[in-house]
Amino acid sequence: MDRPTPILDIIASLGVAQEWDELLATFAEKMAHIAATNNCTIARWEEEEETIVVIADYVSPSIETPFKGVNQVGAAYPLSRYPATAELLRRQTPLIIYYDDPDADEAEKDLLDIFQWAGVLIVPIVYQGRTLGLLKLAMAKKTPDQFTEADVSLCQTLAGLVGLLIENARLHQEGAEGQLHAEALQVIGRALASELDYERIVRDVAEFAYRLVGARFVLVAVPEAKKFRPVATAGRLKQDPSAMDATDVPANLLRYSFVQNAVQEARPMVVPDIEADPKLTPRQAEAEVQGWRSSVAVPLLSHNQLVGVLVAYAHRPNSFNPGDVATLMSLASQAAAAIYNAQLFGELETQREALRQVSLRLVNTQEAERRLISRELHDELGQALTALKINLDLARRAMPDEAPPKLRRSVQEASSLAMQTLETARNMSLALHPTLLDDLGLVAALRWEIDRVEQLTGQTIQFETDLADIKLQPELEITIYRIVTEALTNIVRHAQASDIHIGLKLENQQLSLRVVDDGVGFDVEHWLNSPSERKSLGLISMRERAELLGGRLELTSRPGQGTTVAGTLPLTN
Repeated sequence: MDRPTPILDIIASLGVAQEWDELLATFAEKMAHIAATNNCTIARWEEEEETIVVIADYVSPSIETPFKGVNQVGAAYPLSRYPATAELLRRQTPLIIYYDDPDADEAEKDLLDIFQWAGVLIVPIVYQGRTLGLLKLAMAKKTPDQFTEADVSLCQTLAGLVGLLIENARLHQEGAEGQLHAEALQVIGRALASELDYERIVRDVAEFAYRLVGARFVLVAVPEAKKFRPVATAGRLKQDPSAMDATDVPANLLRYSFVQNAVQEARPMVVPDIEADPKLTPRQAEAEVQGWRSSVAVPLLSHNQLVGVLVAYAHRPNSFNPGDVATLMSLASQAAAAIYNAQLFGELETQREALRQVSLRLVNTQEAERRLISRELHDELGQALTALKINLDLARRAMPDEAPPKLRRSVQEASSLAMQTLETARNMSLALHPTLLDDLGLVAALRWEIDRVEQLTGQTIQFETDLADIKLQPELEITIYRIVTEALTNIVRHAQASDIHIGLKLENQQLSLRVVDDGVGFDVEHWLNSPSERKSLGLISMRERAELLGGRLELTSRPGQGTTVAGTLPLTN
């Protein structure tokens, strides 16, 4: 047989861009044709597990075998049952077995009988002194030929090509996986440092796990109400070829015993082949529907606390090796950290919200007390002082002309004092709670306050607003009023400003507030970092009031460049 041209044909085919599985399948088919055999199988030696795993298999369509049409790729054979093959791999020597050879190993002949092969030629795949696997050629029982020395030589030559192919693929895969693994850790690490949306981080974990270990489907789930809730998926199931959302994951995928064992024992659980696992035999039918043969479950642990589980499924047996499990454990630790941080943040946010609600109730209680005292000052004390002044004025006018001048002066002074006390009571009442705020709203109350400051200081204050006809929530109105009055008080006391501008506008369902002056300014950072130098807590109070309503307040100032108080508050909270 003229074989150089077919061999060159195989070598040429290796240069054609193909996927790894397709390349091996092409090689196995061409090898079977060149050797004029009915079958060519390429298997990888898993030395640590003492098994050989089929990575390519070609059977001629012209013959009938019990396993015709069955894809053997992924099938694993324990070498403990086939000592002759194990010896071949260790000694790196070829082996020929015929089904009727009385001296051949019985287990090897039984395998030939199962597949109905008349004979097989097995050659180790060796690269740089290392055995990587084996190349097997088989002839059907109806074939009268036997293997020759030329067949052995040809098979060894092509096994060398397969070894080179496997080694190159391994190096390429290791480089790609290493780069992808580094990229995964980098992306997830950045996400852990910059955000608290754990579901987004877990989605990245699922996607990288899917790409790194060659799974058909990966899911991540978190415990919820004594069950597990899927939060991220990657890949596809056989029953649903479209990309699957976490909410569509079949519930039974998380009910398998190996998942429960991984959770309960807090360690990874691997199912090499569901068909060989007696515990999972009742689930074989549904696993076939979903399209998986092997799987691995890795618990998500953080600070010795279970926060979830990562499960990967593959459509071939023995798909997950120890390196894959280590990769999944590395990714699982990242996912566990994200979930744990999110849980801590959620608890912190709950506590913050509870504190905010308590603080808000305290502020509302204070305002209610102020309102009550303000009304009592206005209604009770104010009316009493008014009556007192009227009576004193009546008494002064009713005095006879011969009344002593000293008595007349005393009554006049008492009337003036009553008037001053009445004004003081009114100012205290307004300071505690302006009745204009309840009667006419925020804008009217602010205009009154601005007019009062202008009268006291002689300064002109510019006030711009588009809220003239808008009624706000009482809590929002009193907060804005307090911020503006505190800012004006600080300007009058410290700023020495000649230009003051107040702006209050509605923008995107938020109130935008600005109080700007051109006064002497001050060092904000120094002031914030020097509590002992603060003469009042007014500025701190303004910021806290805004934050209690879900808003924010910023204070910017520099010596000699004035001060700006700017903030936003939501219309509803």
